[in-house]
Amino acid sequence: GFALADACRVSGLSDLLSEHLDPLASLPPPLVVLALMALASLATAFASNVATASILLPVVGALAVSQGCHPLLYMAPVVLAVSLAFSLPVSTPPNALAFASGRLSVRDMAPLGALLNVACCAVVFLFLFTTGEVIFGLGSQPAWAAGIREPPPHAPPPPHNASHNASAG
Repeated sequence: GFALADACRVSGLSDLLSEHLDPLASLPPPLVVLALMALASLATAFASNVATASILLPVVGALAVSQGCHPLLYMAPVVLAVSLAFSLPVSTPPNALAFASGRLSVRDMAPLGALLNVACCAVVFLFLFTTGEVIFGLGSQPAWAAGIREPPPHAPPPPHNASHNASAG
């Protein structure tokens, strides 16, 4: 998963994904969260949850900062949606183990898994915009996230050590 995420970053796929998510910036945050959760749920049905999260989180965090939102407002539901992968055997090792038992087929797993994904994403969404806002302060962008937009200041030169020069002379 981590190798795939690094390959996406190096190849420029992460930048391409970021460009395709730019239209979300014009939507209100609740709609952006729904779209991101749907994207994460769909992606994790075909790739591992670690790879999906590793690819999406930097892009989603940057999107939140560019919209002036708290990064957790977009990142937390994506992480949770990725971990709610119930539809296919490839999504998580427990799914693969259940499938490998021979008692379940993809035809058994997919419809029920999709229903579970939708139900769990609805619970995450409701929690995020009710209790989550109060607990995590998601209503405004924190100062540390606002500073991400600005380039870091140049480090000042190291102080001149006068005692070192006095003893060296």
